[in-house]
Amino acid sequence: MCETRDDFLERNKKIQELFLRIPVWNGQDDLTEKTLSSDQENGVPTLRLEDWTDYQKLLARPFFQERRKDLIFRGQRQSAWSLEPTLWRGRDANVAENGLSLKEYRKQLAETQLAEFRKRLRNRAGYNIHGMEDDDLWAIGQHQFLQTPLLDWTFSPYVALYFAFWNENSPNERDPLHNDYSHFRVVYVLDSRLCSDSDKSSVEKIKNSDDEILLIKPKEDPHGRLISQDGLFTFGPYAGSLEARLRQLSVAREKETGEMAATLFFKILIPNRDGARVDCLNDLMWMNVHSGALFPDIYGASEHCNISLDIKNTADASLPTAKKAECRSDHLIRHFGNAERLKKLKGKEEDWPPSFMLEKDGLDLEMVLIRPEQDGVFDDQKPPPTGKKISRPFYIGKYPLTWRQWRQVMGKDDETIPEFLNNHLEHPLVGVRCWEVAKKFLQQFNTMMKDALPLSFRLPTAAEWEYACR
Repeated sequence: MCETRDDFLERNKKIQELFLRIPVWNGQDDLTEKTLSSDQENGVPTLRLEDWTDYQKLLARPFFQERRKDLIFRGQRQSAWSLEPTLWRGRDANVAENGLSLKEYRKQLAETQLAEFRKRLRNRAGYNIHGMEDDDLWAIGQHQFLQTPLLDWTFSPYVALYFAFWNENSPNERDPLHNDYSHFRVVYVLDSRLCSDSDKSSVEKIKNSDDEILLIKPKEDPHGRLISQDGLFTFGPYAGSLEARLRQLSVAREKETGEMAATLFFKILIPNRDGARVDCLNDLMWMNVHSGALFPDIYGASEHCNISLDIKNTADASLPTAKKAECRSDHLIRHFGNAERLKKLKGKEEDWPPSFMLEKDGLDLEMVLIRPEQDGVFDDQKPPPTGKKISRPFYIGKYPLTWRQWRQVMGKDDETIPEFLNNHLEHPLVGVRCWEVAKKFLQQFNTMMKDALPLSFRLPTAAEWEYACR
């Protein structure tokens, strides 16, 4: 029997109430059993964030840095959804009618679906299915909306965040009584060592196993999506739920190696507040994580245009009418991660954000914060060549200025740009040997930014430059 909309809304309401009881991560602690609470519905360890902007801060914790090569991620729009492949959804109720065990039914269903897909794919342009392994065929189908026993994962936590916020919530998922969707979007984190690498056909490898979970890394990627998304798949288990089996494997590994089971498979709850989706997708664009990059085809180009339009419309709609023209002319100055954090630049130095992004009249600059040096900060422990130490934090551009950015400030008639560079304006800015010209650039740039930022821009000192490079 399939779950009705009313059943889903009722179950979702109970799940959200449970999630809201989970303590919010304090923004500092590393990942331990103490920071991960148990999801009372299926026992999956859970971390709850106060805001999506805390996600980047979480990824900077030592846990994620130390296990970077082992972790894979999966983003989902609804926190009430289980980790269930499309081929199983709503079909397990047919098991009893067929007189089969769950494993037998799912195995038969997968073999039938794959055989039919292989047959229907014959002579289709761009596909050579002769000798193609089952894993590769499943992967092609997965990216063409075939219902499969695979689940998409990625090695990139930011790609997973994108897919958690990619789609808007469906009106059918809204609770008419409470006028609310799921309170949270979710990113699952899995230590890939709990899974087995697939060195042969998935169907063959788990034919005699109820509970094996395979990592599928297809050899074929005709659309380039797997490469762009740093993607892979999980396959299995045939019997039972993926969450339950991963919890079993986590506990078993803890007994074997002493690693904390809670940190081997868990999920991150991210508040689904008004405007969070657009803000998140907008900032991910700065990192080149968007549909146009993740789907290197016509679909990706179209979806990128649609989402960009959503972002622009939402940004305009959130501003008073009197402010819209002003913001359009100023092109909005945005903070990298969260526009609200730009306000912290007016506060104490210890509260300054780690980076911020400026966008004005095509002059895009990413500034990163450099903290004062500390004992042991450098491996070589050599004294600074300048003989000076850095005592206060400062911001420095992440990338060199380009001639295009120079022209945006100095104007098209500026004679500093060599004529042969007029068609190569993305080249780094070099050859400005006159201090008076550089000083004029800084004066004009600060004039452009004076109403937007509580900071003034200058050239770095020799000590600051040497320290930033180290």
